[in-house]
Amino acid sequence: YRNYQTKEDILKDYLDHLFQQYLAQMTLEQGDLHALAVGFFQYFRRNQSFLDALITANLQFLLLPKFTHYLPEVFRQLLPGSPSPMVIQFDVGGLYQLLVAWAQEGMVRSDEEMAQVVVHFQPEK
Repeated sequence: YRNYQTKEDILKDYLDHLFQQYLAQMTLEQGDLHALAVGFFQYFRRNQSFLDALITANLQFLLLPKFTHYLPEVFRQLLPGSPSPMVIQFDVGGLYQLLVAWAQEGMVRSDEEMAQVVVHFQPEK
């Protein structure tokens, strides 16, 4: 605890670790948006207990800066002809809200079903 000024700093550091792991996993899986979306929900399902703890403590807002920092890189690296920066920011905000809502309902919908939601809202090229 000496390395951190607040408990939130500990959580932020852990979130960095989670997102770095996610980024490393995704760089191994080139693919289309659907495949990346399935991988996104699979990854966060494996971390459901941590998400539940954040939401229970009303700290889910700590996720958004990490989404904003890490996910644009996922789009740029893994999606050929990645969308414009504004579309990426729209997607990042939507993914954050979608993940929180999915976790709040207990992740009852399948990873595939959630990926379909993401693909549905992606603009046509």
